[in-house]
Amino acid sequence: MAGQLLVTVGLALDIVGVAPLLAGPRVHPRGSFLALESSGAEELSGLRRVWSRLGAFGLPIVTVGFGLQIIGTWAPDLDPGWLAGIIATAIPLVFIAAYVIVGQLPSGD
Repeated sequence: MAGQLLVTVGLALDIVGVAPLLAGPRVHPRGSFLALESSGAEELSGLRRVWSRLGAFGLPIVTVGFGLQIIGTWAPDLDPGWLAGIIATAIPLVFIAAYVIVGQLPSGD
């Protein structure tokens, strides 16, 4: 039961993480279909600016989702104490590592 729950939560995080992953951090100025005015990349809508800032969290969220799915497949074979320990240590470490990697990408205009 715990394994199925972990896999389901992991899939949900993957779905949620795709939206900011698609935005990504702004690396190059570009127009967007979300921009209210199509005059250029300098005048982006507020939604696009926020979405671009949240883009840095896309890869960590998707990575955590995959991690939960992997742990969920191992859950039936693990003791509940070990399972809780793995979740409590591995998931934050995976999130932080992915966030640091995304932080190393060039950003801005």
